Amino acid sequence: MSNEPHSGNSQSGSDSSQTIEPAVQIIQPAVQIIKPAVPAPEYLASERLLVKICGRFIVGCLLVAAIVVGVWFGVDYLRVHWACSQFSSMSSAQQRHWLQQAAKNRDSRFESAIKSSLEMATDHEVIASAGYAAMRIKAIDILPLIQKRADEFINDEGRRADLIVYAAKLAGRGDGTHDPLVQNVRDWLMQGTRSEESWRRTASAIGLLYAGRPEAGPLLIDIMRSSPPAVQEYAMRELALIARPLAETIGQPIAALENKTVLYDEVTLGQIEQFWKQYVTPQLFDDVLTRITSRDPDWAEIQRLIHARDRVARFIQ
Repeated sequence: MSNEPHSGNSQSGSDSSQTIEPAVQIIQPAVQIIKPAVPAPEYLASERLLVKICGRFIVGCLLVAAIVVGVWFGVDYLRVHWACSQFSSMSSAQQRHWLQQAAKNRDSRFESAIKSSLEMATDHEVIASAGYAAMRIKAIDILPLIQKRADEFINDEGRRADLIVYAAKLAGRGDGTHDPLVQNVRDWLMQGTRSEESWRRTASAIGLLYAGRPEAGPLLIDIMRSSPPAVQEYAMRELALIARPLAETIGQPIAALENKTVLYDEVTLGQIEQFWKQYVTPQLFDDVLTRITSRDPDWAEIQRLIHARDRVARFIQ
């Protein structure tokens, strides 16, 4: 009697063991999968070390970049300081080089060198380069000096014309800050259009265009018809710089102006004259002049798309 219950318990234990073992076999792989998800201390230490190394590498790169930029600015400052301090003792070729660099980079740190060139230089190339650099850095206070040197150019009419146009571009249409200087340039240009010298008359009419006077277009065309060939070619290049974007803006391109080099001929001049009379309004002229005399990113993108369209059209043809 006493052994029967014991025998029943043994059978029950055996059955339970047989039931649990398959469950353990099922759960064990899952435990093995989950277990590596818990980071070991060694893994955490390695991760911290890697983060520390990456952080130090990034900081090191930033420090190196800062040192390189600092050295570059330091060298550039010393280079410009040396050039400005030694400018008066340089040769004409060296002066032209630095003035061209100032114009290219629109570097206003050369303003004193530009001013001294316009005051004292005798080389016409140096004077013209100084006028161009003054225009590029927008040194509007130097305007009277550019006008003075342009008036003194007697034996180099081409350089005189350049200086007149530089002065007109520098004065622009005025922003209210330097109105007396700007108005003086406009009066000077109007007087120049009545000159007996064809170079001066032509350059003054071009200058009036950059001063925002659309009526100077027909005036320039009339002056060109009675000017020597060299003056005509000069004026045609300058006129094309304004007439081309005017025509493109309203979708009325003039075929002869699409070439890189625009040569003077009466047919092209007649087309420009007709276009000017028919389409050019003060509003259109002002909008286009703003685009070609300022660095507006939107207009730059439009111009890029226009050039891309022209390239595709030429490729298809």
